[in-house]
This record gives sequence, structure tokens and C-alpha cells, in this order.
Amino acid sequence: MLAALPEEVHFDYDICLLAPWIFGNRIAPLISNSSHHTDGPTMPDTTHGDAEATAKADADARQFWNIVLWVVVAVLVVVVAVSTARKVRKDRHAFLRFRAQTAQVLDGVNVYGGKSRFSYLPIFAVLLYPLAVLPPYLGAAALFVIKVAMVVAAVRWSMLMASGNRRGPPPWVVLIVVLLCARPLISDLQHGNVNIIIMFLVIGGLRLLTRGRSLAAGMLIGLSVALKVTPALFLPYLAYKRRWRALSGCGVGIVLSVALPALFLGPARNLELHKHWYKFMIAPYAKEGAVKYQGHINQSVSALSMRLLTDSEGVYMPKKIHHKTGTHRPINVMSLDPAGVKGVTRVIMLGIVAWLAFVCRTRWLDARDWRLPCEFSLVLIAMLMLSAWTWKHHFVTIVLPMACVVTYLLFEAPGRGMRRYVTCTLIGFALLTTAMSGDLIGWMYRVEGERVAHKFVEAFGSYFLAGALLFAVLSVVLLRHRGAGTPHQP
Repeated sequence: MLAALPEEVHFDYDICLLAPWIFGNRIAPLISNSSHHTDGPTMPDTTHGDAEATAKADADARQFWNIVLWVVVAVLVVVVAVSTARKVRKDRHAFLRFRAQTAQVLDGVNVYGGKSRFSYLPIFAVLLYPLAVLPPYLGAAALFVIKVAMVVAAVRWSMLMASGNRRGPPPWVVLIVVLLCARPLISDLQHGNVNIIIMFLVIGGLRLLTRGRSLAAGMLIGLSVALKVTPALFLPYLAYKRRWRALSGCGVGIVLSVALPALFLGPARNLELHKHWYKFMIAPYAKEGAVKYQGHINQSVSALSMRLLTDSEGVYMPKKIHHKTGTHRPINVMSLDPAGVKGVTRVIMLGIVAWLAFVCRTRWLDARDWRLPCEFSLVLIAMLMLSAWTWKHHFVTIVLPMACVVTYLLFEAPGRGMRRYVTCTLIGFALLTTAMSGDLIGWMYRVEGERVAHKFVEAFGSYFLAGALLFAVLSVVLLRHRGAGTPHQP
């Protein structure tokens, strides 16, 4: 049966399409009738026998949805595992590239720039080395299993943080969050990239932070910064919130991550490789605002603005038709001066940071206050917007924001207008991310017989807009609950 699966598995996209129906027809009516919902419908407390019957019914319902949740997860994992194995066999899996690059880094070779496409600090090669020495199939399989375990842990931590001081949400709520986040998670698993590892480290660090273990939390976040720069946005956030112990932990994590490769490379070569990395990855963007890749898959605010407002890269055509159409097709609606657009983009980016400072003002009185994970979520979304390179796989970090939005509907029982706004936001997110599938909308526009409509949707920032929807609704939630005490208490 598995052999009959198509080469490119899109099973997850079809499941994701159920999300709008589920939210519109099942969850919103249920939540509107359960303002104090915990694990199931609330029954009048008439007699002791009725209370026992209600408790048993709730327990049975939780057990049933637990089984459904794990069956769905198991099916998704098997399907994605088959697709991943095919990518490894066809030499289209990122782990195979990382495997060769790890050997080069540990040999002291400069892999930054040129055709190597290696964009990580040497610490990445050190951490990947135990898998890189394994045979290709075994190493890729081990990485896949590790990342699946990381996804399970990150989803659990996200749901617990978003629930505040209450008991964790019922399994059917977790299932909805998993389905809504399935697209980027499955894409990263299929391609073998490192974004799930970054998500695991950041969300794990934030979980420790809400548990009062600030130093360990900062060290995990610091390691994530060393692996990929974008989580560095949490450094000014922690300083703004006066979490000095956690900020110190970040410093320790970063220093250890930079120093550790010297044990394998030697201090001089380690320092030289870090300089090459800075020159290749940081300097062009920080000093000149240069966006090296402006094609349709880049969903950052800088790439999107250059793509729409200047004569720049647009939609990359499939390789089969490169010889007839060139490497890309522009989609710009205006042809402005790139220098001016870069200036406007910087203003927008500063505005996003200023907005974070305005909205993220929850007092840190209770580390389990659910509004704090909402603030973490805004930082996670903002770091995707502000990064120079943001692919759809990077949106795996949307797990925590999605958990916060869904549990807000569950626990806070907002009014009808707010409930409709949040529900429409979730439906819009599902549609924008699912619209990326070539199987669903690719047929609407073809070039030389190749389906490319989904590429144009992506070029106009479908994932950026999906993230912006969650960013907006979380901002509204925080503004509505500012100074309202600690919510989500039983």
C-alpha cells in the first residue's frame, strides 16, 4: 500500500483543509456554550450520582480523543516517513548536504559563500557529527525520529504554557492545533531542515522560563541563537522584561556554542570560520540591508517589499521550463528605487519592534500567567517577519502562537464579536497556508503545462499574511486583558 503513494505526499494538506470546517461548525459553537470548560461539557451539579456520571463521561471523552489524536499523529508520521525516505533515495534531503558540509567544517574548510549554501555556525557541525558519521539512510532516519519527538514535546509544552494555571486542554483542542500547524511541520520533516530543532530549543527554553528555571532557559535560547540568528530577538525582549538571569543564561549559551568547536578545530581556525560566517551571513543584511534571496519562497518583510515594490526577483519557474521563461518572473506592482524601499522597510521593522514594546507589558507577577506565552508568541512571529531569510519551513515556530489563540477561545470565553474575529483569523490562517499546495490551486495558472499558481500565491506573501493575522489577534487579546489580573485560574 505504501508503495502506491505518490512521489510527493500531500496528505497533510488535505487534512489541513478540514480546519476551517471544524472551527466554523464545531469548535466555535462548543466554546460559546462552555465558558468554564475544562475537559468536556459542564453539567448541573444536582446529585452525587450525577456528578460521578459526569466525571466518568468526561474521562471517557478525554480517553477517546486521546486515541484519535495519537492515531492521526501516527498516520501523519508514517506518511511523512515514506515521503522522506524517497527524498533521501533521490538525494533531495537536506541531511545529505549537511552531512557532507559537517565533514568539511570539521576539516577546517571554509564552507561559507559560493555553492555550499552552508549558513550555520560551526557548532551546528559539532552537534550533527554523531549523525553525520552514520550511513546516509540511518542518519536521516535517526534525525527524523529525533525531530518527531521534538515536535511532540514542543506541542505539549506550548499547550501547557498557553493554558496558564489551568489543567491542560482536552485532546481534541491539541488535535486542532496540530492540524492547523501541520503544513510547516510536515514540510520541515520531509526536507530534513533544522527549523524544528530551533523550535524545540526556543519553546523548551520558554517553558523552563515559565517554570522559574531562568538560567537553563537562557542557555537553551542562547544555543538556538547560535544555530540560527533569528531567535536573538528574545535577547532585547528579556532585557525589556528585566529577566536578567535568563539573559545571562543566553550569554553563557552563546559563548559556549562559539567556543566549543575550538576543541575540534583549534582556536585560530574556529575564529577564522566565525569571521567568514559573519561576513557571509550578517554583514550584508546588517550594514547594507541586502536581501540575497528575494524569490517567492522568502516570506520576510524585507524580501516581500523588494519583490512587490522594485524590479527584482519574483517567481522562480520550475526547472523544466527555465530554458523558455528565464529563471524568474517579476510580480512587482511598482518599480521604486531599491534604496528608498530599503529605507521604508527599516521603518516598518522598527515599527514592529516598537509595537512589541507597547503590547508586551504584562507584569511578571506569575510566571504561569497565560498572557506571557502570548507575548512570547508575538516575538516568535516578529522574528520571522524581521529575518532576512524566512522560508515556509521556518513557520514551525507558529505552534506556540496557535496554541495561545486556540486556548484563548477555550478558556476565556470571549464575547460573540471577539469569538468571531478569532475564529475567522484561524480559518484565514488555514486557508493561506493550505493555498501553498500545488495540488490544490496549482492548476489555476500554468506555464508551459507546469502548474505554478501556488508559487504566485506564495510570492504575494501568503505565509507572511498568515503570520500577520495571528500577530494581530494576539495583540488584540493582550490589549483587551491588560491589567486584568492573572487569568486562566481555576
